[in-house]
Order: sequence, then structure tokens, then C-alpha cells
Amino acid sequence: MSPVHVTAEVLASKRIGAYQHVTLVAPGVGERFRPGAFVAVSVGTGGYHLARRAFWIHQVRPLGGYAATVTLVVEPRGEGTRWLATRQRGDRVEVTGPLGGRPFALPKEPVPVLLVGEGYAAAPLFALAERLRERDCPVNLVLGAPDEAHLLSALEARRTARAVTIVTGDGSVGARGSVADVLPEALRRSGAAVVYAAGPAATLHAAALAAEEHGAWSQVALEQRTTCGTGLCLGCPVPVVGEDGVARTSQALQASTQPKRAETRSHQGGPDMRSALVRKVVAEAENNWPSELQVAVQVDSSNDQSRIIASMVSAFIWFRNAMPACLVAASTLLRALSSTVGLSARLTLKARSTMYRGRRRTSS
Repeated sequence: MSPVHVTAEVLASKRIGAYQHVTLVAPGVGERFRPGAFVAVSVGTGGYHLARRAFWIHQVRPLGGYAATVTLVVEPRGEGTRWLATRQRGDRVEVTGPLGGRPFALPKEPVPVLLVGEGYAAAPLFALAERLRERDCPVNLVLGAPDEAHLLSALEARRTARAVTIVTGDGSVGARGSVADVLPEALRRSGAAVVYAAGPAATLHAAALAAEEHGAWSQVALEQRTTCGTGLCLGCPVPVVGEDGVARTSQALQASTQPKRAETRSHQGGPDMRSALVRKVVAEAENNWPSELQVAVQVDSSNDQSRIIASMVSAFIWFRNAMPACLVAASTLLRALSSTVGLSARLTLKARSTMYRGRRRTSS
């Protein structure tokens, strides 16, 4: 179903740890929701915020016969997120969603699954867990965070999942370490056939590799900064390596039907190999750039935007080639205009002179 743009009303806003849980009444958004979707929220007043902010949908709950409520998890860090975190009950915000195009794919059979999340980016996994339980899938959950304050909904996780593994960087809750440290044991205990992951890129990489080693399928929800929330601005390029081992640049969001998620079953090689492949692709593209651009632009594997740069180069070359013709056309047009203006001025002067002589004859 296509997304909708609505004026949502804040129903509740509650601080839990480092996060603000904002519940909105957004008609049409909750009814279209599927796990893995997000919304784009207009923040600020007076039009001084140009970019929307994207937030995972954490929960969807029915609200009588009117509309479903949508809960977002907000970490107040910048001006926009702080603005949304301070909204009170009854305030209104502009919301577009659900976005993300392709949601998490659910197993057709009731198989064991492992959900892996870190920080506030684990938000989309809770609605997913509910859908999986409805399909009688045994749900196991791994939650990670730097500390207890940034651990998302640990109590709710224990109510939702059959088994929960918690790991924090400082050891304040659960095991001490990273998500990657506990994944092999969690996979062994759960016997998961499918792994779902949401969080930073390092967590997604660890989950995908662990799933491959255990013969499980994996789907990861990629968190990527986006300006428009739809992919139309081409502002969310990410380097990816397909199962053929070829490095490419892909948009995290393309148009309105592409996912904010990359489905993966296997990765060929580790991060060093993928970075080398990306650098190779960029180096080959650089050979076709004009010398001026090669000097001015340096592209690294961490920010490969070669497709966008290629389009810029094409526009630059076209403009450079078309410039002489444009100058000739402009010069011809200016000469024609000046001739026309001169002729008009001469005709006006001649007409005024004739009128003046006629008046003199009349007065005499």
C-alpha cells in the first residue's frame, strides 16, 4: 500500500532511559504498517527545518474505531530530534508513512528465529516479534547497547521473546562486550533458521556473517541518514557487495518502493575485501573523469558516490561542449536585439521629426 501524508496528533510522550517514546494518532499510517517500515516527520516550526527526520515504527496499537496509534523511539541528539522529543499531548506534527517499500519477509512455516538489535535502532524488531509469534515462530532476541540507559525496552523484550540475551559495552546490564561476542552462542541455542538484525553497520555485518556460518538466512534493516525519506534526492548511497562479489553503489531508498533494508543470505569475503572491491570500482571510474575533476575530487570506499559524480561529470562535459554554441547563439541574439532596438529608435525619431515639421507648417 502507498504511504500517506497526515497531520498526526501526539497522544503521549514518555521518557524511558535515553530515549523518548512518542505515540502519535496518525490515521492511515498504522493501518498500512508492516514490520520494518518507518515514517518521515516534519520537525520545527516556521519552515526553518528543510529536511524531515526518519524514525522506525516501534509499535502499532488499535485505538477504538478511529485510527491506530504509532509509537516512535526518539533519541534527542540534534535540534530536530530534541524538538520532537519535547512535543506534548495534543500537539500536531506532519507525518508521511509508512515508508521503506519492502518490509521484513516473514517465514511461511513456524521456524525458530533470532532477532538482533542494538540501541534505538532495534525499534522495528518489536513489532516484527509480535507478527512472528502470531505465526507460532519461536522468537529469540539479542539486545545490545553501550550502557543500561541506551538499552531499548528490555522488559518488553522479555515479555515478547522466548529467550533474551542482553549485552552492554560497560557491563551494567547483562554480559559485558558487543553483540558480535554473543551471536554464535545465541544462534547455537536458538537453532534459528532466520536471523533479523537492526542497528549499526558493524552489528548488521556481524549478524549476517554469523547467520551464514550457521546456515541461516538473514535480513538486516539498514539505518541510513536520508533527507527526503523516499530516495528521490539520491542522498543515501551505500556501498554494497552482491553474492557475485561485485562492489556496487546502491541507494538505501530508491523512489517510493525500494527498501530501507538490504536482504542478504551471504557475503563474499570480509570488510577488507569489500573495501578493496569498492576502491577498485571507483579507481576504474576515475580514469574516465576529466583531469580537472580528478584533481578536485577524492572518493574513498566509505563514501562511494560514483554514480552521482558520474552524472555530474556528464553534465559538466555537456556544458563545456555546449558553451561555444551557447555563446554564439547569445551573441547572435544580442546583435539581432540591438539591430531591432536601433531600427525602432530611428523610426521613432523620424516620426517625431515629421510631426514637428507638420506642426511648424500648421502654425505658420
